[in-house]
Amino acid sequence: MVTSHLHDSAEVSATVMDEDLSQRSAKARPKNINRKATSSDIEHMLGDIETDKIAEILVLQPTLAELQQAVMRTAGTDDIVGRPLRPLRGKAGRICEIIAPDEDELKH
Repeated sequence: MVTSHLHDSAEVSATVMDEDLSQRSAKARPKNINRKATSSDIEHMLGDIETDKIAEILVLQPTLAELQQAVMRTAGTDDIVGRPLRPLRGKAGRICEIIAPDEDELKH
């Protein structure tokens, strides 16, 4: 009976920990990641960037997620050890081309 009780307690603890972690990760993620990026968002993520590049990006109407994906790629922070990088497609790929037109500028 003691073993059964310990097993039940361990399962409850694991469930509580899983729920706590999922709540924390949900809080860490911006709730509006799928909204369209604004010029302020672009300036915030990229810092000092030319006005014409901001305009080119805004024409694409990317979401914050797409903008973030492109910024992470150009900074090299989306690199996972042991996994080959796939080329970014769509709006995120086009943003990379705008902010780092020379492939040498990409940090991968």
